[in-house]
Amino acid sequence: QLYPLRDPGVTKSILDRAKAAGFGALLVTVDTPAGRRTLRDQRNGLTVPPRLSPANIARMFTHPNWLAATLAQGLPKFETMLPYYPKDADITGVAALQNTLLARGMDWKGLEAVRKMWNGPMLCKGLMSAADAKMCLDMGLEGVVMSNHGGRQSESLVSPLETLAGVRDAVGDKL
Repeated sequence: QLYPLRDPGVTKSILDRAKAAGFGALLVTVDTPAGRRTLRDQRNGLTVPPRLSPANIARMFTHPNWLAATLAQGLPKFETMLPYYPKDADITGVAALQNTLLARGMDWKGLEAVRKMWNGPMLCKGLMSAADAKMCLDMGLEGVVMSNHGGRQSESLVSPLETLAGVRDAVGDKL
């Protein structure tokens, strides 16, 4: 699964590494979520990047297996992206990844550029309309994944199930 990246050179390098590792198909995610802050997140102390608080520390001790594994292995990192971070960058959080490597989104030109870099089957995830699916078909993609990124970031988005029939009518069984 490839998220939109700022640097086309990084995109090409990752795709080359994926191909060398034996991956045959590529799923390009174009519905990269925007950040949000919900009352639940605020109440639970969820921040990006995470901050330690007495309550968060206390919660850690209620999950001893996770705590032991994290202490042994260190904080999670985006291992695939490590070679591409700037020197001295914080490599432990989503915020660092978003601020240094991820693009804010992907347009059709960007998707076409990825298509030219990848010579295997390619699918596009995050579409919500028949017109978008038709564009993917015209671009030579092999499939689409209807998605609103779980609706986590914007509950007001239409459900993919509500648009599925229109997409099916537009592209049939070609995708």
